[in-house]
Amino acid sequence: MRRTILLCLTTASAFASVGCLAPPERGLPLYAAGATAVPAGQVATLDVQVPFPSTPGMIRTFIQSVDGRDVATLPSPFELLPGCHVVETAPHWASTKARYIYFPGLTGTQIFPIRMSAGHAYTVVEKWSAPLGPLMTISVHAFERDPVGGQTAEISAAANDADVQAGRAWTPPTS
Repeated sequence: MRRTILLCLTTASAFASVGCLAPPERGLPLYAAGATAVPAGQVATLDVQVPFPSTPGMIRTFIQSVDGRDVATLPSPFELLPGCHVVETAPHWASTKARYIYFPGLTGTQIFPIRMSAGHAYTVVEKWSAPLGPLMTISVHAFERDPVGGQTAEISAAANDADVQAGRAWTPPTS
């Protein structure tokens, strides 16, 4: 009996090692893909980071839309072609820290015109301050990381429509 268990554990360990060598999971494409998928190095990824994971059946991401497309119920990360993409956050969402305790996040809609480059990763982050009594502040930021994972920029939310239009006018550098 012990030999069988040892064999199973060894086999499982071997499969786990192979899993480490597998390529990372790709994001959900938010572009019109043709017959073949766009190689990973030619797309940008967009993800979200929140303080607590959402509960099953609730919004998985607090990104409401990308370029006007409703993505609130779609799983992130997303893949996008290089260029400026307008990312809009939901005005509020809920998540759990512990069973049966809900924390509604009320941030208002934030609009980020993000100039995305191929191979780069972009993350919209919701940060919560340490509670001061019953109150805390919530802020939303976006960050860019280069292909090796180094943070290259913090991206501000648009202050007005001119910021969105300036972003849309941007074209990515050719590489």
